[in-house]
Amino acid sequence: MQNYQSTIKVVGGHLRQQFDKLLLAESPRPKIQPVTIKTKMPLFQIQYFVKQAIEKKMNVKIQMIPLTDAGQVENAKGVLKIIAPNKIMLKSNNSLRYVVSYDQIRFIEQA
Repeated sequence: MQNYQSTIKVVGGHLRQQFDKLLLAESPRPKIQPVTIKTKMPLFQIQYFVKQAIEKKMNVKIQMIPLTDAGQVENAKGVLKIIAPNKIMLKSNNSLRYVVSYDQIRFIEQA
């Protein structure tokens, strides 16, 4: 019985070491690039650029305003499409889709 308990302690200690090594190891983490917050464009200018981008089928880069105060400003690149009178869909290059309204766009530019 005593031999069995010492074996459990050895195995338990080994498992704890491996677990600590796995979770506490210095792993290469992707570097997060800071987002440069751009000045908000006027609504008429955003609407004009969206219209031009759709007509010319341009790749654009938009900076979106977060929906909440705790949210993060986000940049996205892709092609725009109007799906409703005040709703725009941005299909990004990695197949993500964003649905935004004109007032959620902070800045738009050609990518």
